[in-house]
Amino acid sequence: MLSVSPGWGIDNESLYKSCQKYANSGFDIGKAEDKIDVLDHTVCFGYIMGVVESYRTICVVNKNVNNSSDIKDYWNFAAMSFGTSARNDDIDAVIQSFINWAQDNPQKWKQTPFAHEWLLEKWPCDVN
Repeated sequence: MLSVSPGWGIDNESLYKSCQKYANSGFDIGKAEDKIDVLDHTVCFGYIMGVVESYRTICVVNKNVNNSSDIKDYWNFAAMSFGTSARNDDIDAVIQSFINWAQDNPQKWKQTPFAHEWLLEKWPCDVN
């Protein structure tokens, strides 16, 4: 059962559990046993893609905001530049990195994945 919190959606614990099921299937949605497994697999994939996408956008904005007095100048650029997520790394490796981080940080299970903590540790923003 997915845990949903108002304002943020899924928490790290629920995402971890969905992603663990997806990883256990060899990252193959075709191996889903039933509709609940399909839901877990697609929730994992979709949320990870969304978190990575928002993180990449934040990185681009932070990198470029020093060159402008208006952050809005870079919003459209960032949104257009990163239309696809995790293109430099295999999405299965990105999901596995979240699973590993979540296993090591159960004290953060009730937080939102959109805090980007696991991405900051593995793929820090290049702001130079």
